[in-house]
Amino acid sequence: MANMQMASHYPYVPLKNFLRPVDRSESPEPGKTYRLFGVKWWGEGVYEREAVDGSQTQYKKLSRIETDDIVINKIWARHGSVAVVSPELAGCYGGSEFPTFIPNYQLLEPCWLHWMSKTPMFWQWCEEKSFGTSGKNRIRPEQFLEIEIPLPPLDEQRRIVAQIEALAARIVEARGLRQQAMEEAKALIITERARIFERALEGRTQKLSAVADLERGKFSHRPRNDPRFFGGEHPWIQIGEIQSAGKYITSYSETLNDEGMAISRKFPKGTLLISIAATIGAVGILDFDCCVPDSIVAVIPKRGYSSEFIYHYLGYLRTHLEDIAPQSAQKNINLRILSPLPFPDLPYKQQEQVVTYLDHLQFRIDSLMALQAETSAELDALLPSILDKAFKGELEVGQVTLADAFGLAERQRILLDLLVAASRMETLPEPEPVNITPLMKYAFLFGMEAPAQPVQWYTFYAYDYGPFSKEVYDDLEVLVSAGLVTREKSNTPSGADYTAPLADQADAIRGQLTSLPDNLRQSVRDIIAAYGHLGLNDLLRLVYRKYPDYTIQSKRGDLRG
Repeated sequence: MANMQMASHYPYVPLKNFLRPVDRSESPEPGKTYRLFGVKWWGEGVYEREAVDGSQTQYKKLSRIETDDIVINKIWARHGSVAVVSPELAGCYGGSEFPTFIPNYQLLEPCWLHWMSKTPMFWQWCEEKSFGTSGKNRIRPEQFLEIEIPLPPLDEQRRIVAQIEALAARIVEARGLRQQAMEEAKALIITERARIFERALEGRTQKLSAVADLERGKFSHRPRNDPRFFGGEHPWIQIGEIQSAGKYITSYSETLNDEGMAISRKFPKGTLLISIAATIGAVGILDFDCCVPDSIVAVIPKRGYSSEFIYHYLGYLRTHLEDIAPQSAQKNINLRILSPLPFPDLPYKQQEQVVTYLDHLQFRIDSLMALQAETSAELDALLPSILDKAFKGELEVGQVTLADAFGLAERQRILLDLLVAASRMETLPEPEPVNITPLMKYAFLFGMEAPAQPVQWYTFYAYDYGPFSKEVYDDLEVLVSAGLVTREKSNTPSGADYTAPLADQADAIRGQLTSLPDNLRQSVRDIIAAYGHLGLNDLLRLVYRKYPDYTIQSKRGDLRG
């Protein structure tokens, strides 16, 4: 059998055994509105294109679709343009290029074919039937019906479809949590810059022009891309390269020749650049001598002012310019607007402290974003993997978890389980937040006392509040970036963060977060049962007494006795 390339426990059955063509065509009537539909590629489904009057369409016949119809695009079925009609699209119309079929409900659960239509194997079967049908590789309805798919009994179809849909919903949820975490991470640097600079601007200030020389770039010729000025030895950048760079602008894609240099202006390495047209407020620090056009202003710090501090200030301006500049600055800025802007006149040492803090924060955010990029492929591959197992008859209940979606390491899964248990997430409708200090101690005690241990655990050493591991912080950031954990500031003496599972997601993810072996999961429960009821001081006192070698740097020497 040509299309039996998927090893399945289920028998292969031709589509013609449970689908039959249906024709609900009618001649378009002037004055009647017709909702037209299309079918997206790669199993993305039916969509509504537009609504037209019957007098506006060139089709001589339009055919109506209804719920659970199976619709194909004759030209693009080989690209996955096959779909089951949802109730929202019932009553839409299409032309003759969309053959339509209705299912035999005694043999087929329509959602079985819905999920099948999203698999590369099904697309390949459609492509095989499309070869040689015409110059454009159309698939005729009778050829489509010759395709054979794995088809278990109806009850089994429904059972597996229910599993697929439950897992698909969790993947959608994981995507949403990831996107939320990314947006929160992006907003954090904006929020912290605002907090720092708004407080600093309450003190002594100077005009921006008093702390830095502001000069506009130059390139007088139009059109700006005239090739006779390019291809020399003078680096040349425009706004897009500032926008795509990080703090430092380290590369360029174009150069000016001497003729181009004569109508432009070159600025030295270390100059700050800010865009004043098109994309307003993009900021970067030059890492090389470079020419820039008149859509960019160069900011050259004077003695006693840090270029990196000014960089963060200009970054703050980008998102808050409308609060501190004239109304006209919302769409355009220039030297007249920039020069008088208030600049916080802090001592150089304080400027450096601000830079260190914001740079570290940006590094953490960049690390989280990089993590998202690295794990996105795993999440994208999860649904195809589920479908592959489903149609082979290998899908097991509870096989895939949210932790799987993010590729969490075993110790990260255990840390997440410790947090879930400590927050009493499984017994309370709203999980309790857990402070980082006791959570750190639970992780330490797990490593020291749990009979079941993972392959790799954290390395602890003596610090301010007893046993400490930076790796715990790092893994918490992984969980935060995945959207499985939230974090907020604590007012406790340790100055640590509260970290807790998402309260509004508790019902959806309770018991579905990790897939730990039973012995490790039981070890987690035993540690929290033994120590989770203790207050912070009692917990520290117990750890200090049992493991005094880890208390030599502690700020709480009063608890050692």
